[in-house]
Amino acid sequence: MPAIRPRLVATWLLGAVALGASLWFLVLRLAVPADGASVPFYADAWTASGVRVVALPGPPSGLATGDVVTSIAGRPLGSWLDAAGDPQVDRSSLAGPTVPYGVVRSGSPVEVAVTLAIHDVGGLLRDYGSAVVFTVVLQAVAWYVLWRRPESSAALALALATAGVTGSTLPWLLGLQAIDVARGWPFLLYAATAGGLYMLLWPAGLLHLPLAMTAAAPLRRRTLGLAYGIPLGGYFAALAVARIVAGSSLAWVGTWAAVQGIVIVPTIAVGIGLAVLRYRAAPEPIRRRTRWAVTGAVASALSSLVLLFVPQLLTGAPLVPWSAIGLLALPLPLGIGAAIVRGGLFDIEVVINRALVYGGLTLAIAAIYVLAVSLLGGLLGTERDLPLSLAASGIAAIAALPIRDGLQLLVNRLMYGDRDEPHRAVLRLGRRLEGTLDPRETPAVVVRTVAESLRLPWVALRIAGGEAGRTTAYGRQPTGEPITVPIVYGAEVVADLLVAPRGSAEPLSAADQKLLYDLARQVGPAIRAHALTLDLIASRERIVAAREEERRRIRRDLHDGLGPTLAAVGLRAELAADLVNREPAGAARVLDEMRGEVREAITEIRRLVDALRPPALDELGLVGALRAQAARLGPVPGIDVAADSPLPDLPAAVEVAAYRIAVEAMTNAARHSGGTACWVRLRDLAADGAGSGEPADGRLLEVEVVDDGRGLPDRVRPGIGLASMRERAAEVGGECIVRAGQAGGTIVRARLPLGDSAEAAGDG
Repeated sequence: MPAIRPRLVATWLLGAVALGASLWFLVLRLAVPADGASVPFYADAWTASGVRVVALPGPPSGLATGDVVTSIAGRPLGSWLDAAGDPQVDRSSLAGPTVPYGVVRSGSPVEVAVTLAIHDVGGLLRDYGSAVVFTVVLQAVAWYVLWRRPESSAALALALATAGVTGSTLPWLLGLQAIDVARGWPFLLYAATAGGLYMLLWPAGLLHLPLAMTAAAPLRRRTLGLAYGIPLGGYFAALAVARIVAGSSLAWVGTWAAVQGIVIVPTIAVGIGLAVLRYRAAPEPIRRRTRWAVTGAVASALSSLVLLFVPQLLTGAPLVPWSAIGLLALPLPLGIGAAIVRGGLFDIEVVINRALVYGGLTLAIAAIYVLAVSLLGGLLGTERDLPLSLAASGIAAIAALPIRDGLQLLVNRLMYGDRDEPHRAVLRLGRRLEGTLDPRETPAVVVRTVAESLRLPWVALRIAGGEAGRTTAYGRQPTGEPITVPIVYGAEVVADLLVAPRGSAEPLSAADQKLLYDLARQVGPAIRAHALTLDLIASRERIVAAREEERRRIRRDLHDGLGPTLAAVGLRAELAADLVNREPAGAARVLDEMRGEVREAITEIRRLVDALRPPALDELGLVGALRAQAARLGPVPGIDVAADSPLPDLPAAVEVAAYRIAVEAMTNAARHSGGTACWVRLRDLAADGAGSGEPADGRLLEVEVVDDGRGLPDRVRPGIGLASMRERAAEVGGECIVRAGQAGGTIVRARLPLGDSAEAAGDG
């Protein structure tokens, strides 16, 4: 069983007390009748004789804005304040429904019968909704962090700061009323929360948290003692001095705002300086981890310092309303959230998600409730009665679920992409692939779409084969090992999808991986088509290169061989013409030499022609040419060449390809198989009715060479004969398969199409 940490237990208890005190104050306003006149805390409202009040919206209670309440139920307000903690004081006169108040109105003392009632707090929550949202978001982050990282000093500091915010937010929003001073315990609750718990926020959030987040080792107790002792000790010491100077309890309470400012302003200044110095001195891993959190804290502190506290201290009035303090403080939880998501500080992306969702939901429901109360009140002509409240609550409750679902979808889409909407990601990928005009752009489209669909920092696509030029990446290169998702087409892995998780502390969830595999299944056909396109382009390039090489060879042979021979024949013809009259014998000798050179030229021409197309094909036909070649290879093995049916007129390219493939296979059988027999069969599959599943026109020429030799493994050198036969078949759009026979030997089977594609290839 893990050891119980006293500081951790105390922090959890303090958080529970802070939340309970804040909710208790809310119940007070919802259930206990009050006078409907708020006493401003951060204004010159407290004097030695009484307090100046501001009338709240709602039914008139008898008090007006600007009234100075001096007594309640015939007893001076200062006397009620001095007896706030005395349970023996008789407070039965405060039960209502009306209570006499002594007030100073327009400089004249008057007695007012004040009607006590439960006032609607919806308007206050609407005006200060930003503070409620801030508190909800901060609580969700802080307490989840403390639960997940109880050993972290930063988590402890964040929880303590959150306790201060939580305990003081609702009391500060709902405000103190004059009747609370007379009743005693509501004032003490307000003083403990808006005074004591509120002051805990600043040393915890501005001193302890920066120290913990930038520390490489646990903080010393002495350091923490100074961080909390100096500001809190200074606060209570300043309160004691102010009590002596003020002279009365009412005047003393009026100094609380100034005392808080005197302590808070230096704390903020020291906290900012401490955060800057510690951040600059921290090593890069810690700086990277805390960069967003420090930025959020500094932005929040600076905005509050410039717009609220300094103007309040110097002039008595802030530059912006105090109702905006929740907005000014929002950079703090947002900065911490960014640090968690980007830097992996606490690994709590779940709580960030929930905080954003339920923070937005709280604000939306509050707005709907206030709007419903206003509209229904105007329509029905009633206010603050039970039916109206129930109707408004019902409207807000009905709207809660669809709003929550919409916010959850929006936040998930912002953080995780289309993980929860796989059909959306698949649809986007399909549309983008359909709109890709150049198939060579398919890998770039795939990696970009996958990265956007799942908000991934890096995605790469590696086409099967692993060539460096066939890997396409999108985003920044990760430091860790990426996750590999195979892309399968049929039974073949055609590519690998490489993805990096969103962060080192944020691995891909099961939903992420499921969507990745779904996308990979959709990508398979496109990648296969991409690979075939690249192969087709490469094949065309090889064909063009081979054609140009053949032309260059023919030109060289004509220029270097046949050209000089014909030139020599021409010169000898001129010489014979000169000798024919004056030296007939010499002319005859020259003519004999010319005949020899002409014979050589004819032989060279035949060699060039044979290289272009075997003459036997034109003289004997395909079957006859193969039989002639079989006779030249010798009697062993015996080679039998036959066509199972009369062959149609073959395209030139197909005829040459069939001849070359059969000759190569027969040569291998004669030289390497060690067999005694070899059979060559030519079939017109269309005539045989065997074209099922073949091209639409059904015309295929099948060339099959079978021997009874040792078999494939012992006699085939990979990359020579096999590559030649397969390339010749591919050039005319066919295929060539070489395999071992079931009873031994080797089978070479080529199927060559006789349609338009083959004819076009032959024409080229």
